[in-house]
Amino acid sequence: MPSEAKAQDDEINAARGVASAESSAVSSVEGSSTEERPLKWYVATTYSNYENKVKAALQERIRQHKMEDRFGEILIPTEQITETTKTGKQRVRSRTTFPGYLFVQMRMGEEAWHLVKETAKVTGFIGNNRPQEVEPPSIEGLRRGISEGAVKPKPKYEFHEGDEVRVVVGAFANFSGTVQEVNADKQKLKVKVSIFGRDTPVELNFTDVEKR
Repeated sequence: MPSEAKAQDDEINAARGVASAESSAVSSVEGSSTEERPLKWYVATTYSNYENKVKAALQERIRQHKMEDRFGEILIPTEQITETTKTGKQRVRSRTTFPGYLFVQMRMGEEAWHLVKETAKVTGFIGNNRPQEVEPPSIEGLRRGISEGAVKPKPKYEFHEGDEVRVVVGAFANFSGTVQEVNADKQKLKVKVSIFGRDTPVELNFTDVEKR
């Protein structure tokens, strides 16, 4: 029917309009030919906890499309944290600093934009169709954080006076208490624990407790 055909034409034209708008927005970021543009940093958004899979998939797509000259480093900022297991042992593990974000060094252009955007589990860029550049000092700050975290792992939790905590190891395991003092340098806490109805201050390590 004519009305159905017109509706289909409208849908097709609308889709073309969106694609054209995206290309126009990305093209406005380009400014010059791909070969002349320097590598710059942008932030792609991903499904949370899929950062490493997205990185691997993006690297494979770059290889398949022979676009290695348009991409540099792909960075997932991480930090090392210490935590106590259920058996009372301490362990160090890696944690993503910014879940759902991937820092991509690239020569921004329409083809490169689409290559990243169409990678599985990627939801877009910070700035959407006009990706925002990340300044080099910010990237260097992320690198320092990664290096410092590898040398001196962070505790799993940050504590403040008044926090309610539960002791997970030692003689006071499963007792609850309130943080009275925090010594961040030594990663020590003074916790007021109720023992047989009496409030007793106890000194504990950060890794001895968890937040309630």
